[in-house]
Amino acid sequence: LVRIVGVYDTAAVFIVSTDYVTFKNMTLENTSNVAYSYSLFMTDTANYITVDSCHVLNSDIATSSLTGAIISSDIPTSTSSLGYNANHFTLSNSLVTGGYYGVRLNGASTLGDYTVGNRILNREFVDQYVYPVYMYAQDSMDLIGNFVNPPRATFGDGFYLFEVGNYNVELNDLSGIPDWGMYVFDGNEDVTSIDPSRIVNNFISSTSDYALYLNDVNNTQLFHNTLAGNYGLYINDFQQIDARNNIFATGGQYAVWYADSLNGDPTTLFDFNLYYYPPNAQGLIRDQNNFFTDLTSFQTQSPGNNTSSVEGDPFFVNGAFDMHVQSAFANDVGDNSVNVLVDIDGDVRPAAGSFIVDLGAEEFP
Repeated sequence: LVRIVGVYDTAAVFIVSTDYVTFKNMTLENTSNVAYSYSLFMTDTANYITVDSCHVLNSDIATSSLTGAIISSDIPTSTSSLGYNANHFTLSNSLVTGGYYGVRLNGASTLGDYTVGNRILNREFVDQYVYPVYMYAQDSMDLIGNFVNPPRATFGDGFYLFEVGNYNVELNDLSGIPDWGMYVFDGNEDVTSIDPSRIVNNFISSTSDYALYLNDVNNTQLFHNTLAGNYGLYINDFQQIDARNNIFATGGQYAVWYADSLNGDPTTLFDFNLYYYPPNAQGLIRDQNNFFTDLTSFQTQSPGNNTSSVEGDPFFVNGAFDMHVQSAFANDVGDNSVNVLVDIDGDVRPAAGSFIVDLGAEEFP
């Protein structure tokens, strides 16, 4: 293995206006724990950079927002400077350790300058302070097959996606995140999306807040996710959302909070989902300022949605930290037409001996 080590306020690898560079079987390291200490920094149209089978190592005690393992930014003295910084970046089969950010990629805030084609695939994130993955102004983005350990900060999030379009978020495990499990703002709001974006086959949980927070999100498929938190799902200002075969669970507030009424958008469908709240929680569903403690009353309030949904305790193996299910409420009650053929563990859907898919990210054993 080749090891590249940066020291103090610099990057182990600094890429400016350079294309088609691949790092493989290497360690990119800067553990200095001072401002502007990055392991990999990309700027000014650094395109087609690939990091595969590497350890990208930053400080595992860093608390400054001016540190990060992988950063694309317009200037090296900022982790958040917008610009046409990096396109078609791929991080795959690697371990990302430490930093305030594990990965932060910044595009520009105007539509024509969104960066394009960035992918994070089959990676593990560990010991970030606040943000394992932070993506700003990104188009045609893939986050697939990643395992995210809880950040060190009590206010740490999992995936933070701000102004994104044409995104695929699939097969990720974001279990036990302290604050927001995954946040999406302006999803397909300012980008032309031809095909629906996908949030599919994910474990996402928060120990204190929202598992999945969708704000200004359009034209998105929400299939086969297991979402658990103070709120399993918060959704606001939405259109063309297709949410089927999910598990929504709360530990304290509501399984789902529709900040805009579900009745308000005829292009959105919620169905074939499992909803659950325990006795100590506020209730099952909040629709604007209407509160429901059972699914039947909500089905009456919102005809046409959730006609095939069910209510019950999924009995997670270890609460927010292992969301494999142990009850049969999610078993054989899904909608095969969403055409998701494997689960988060790589098991075939439907399971052997069954003809109907299960709800959530895992196919019930």
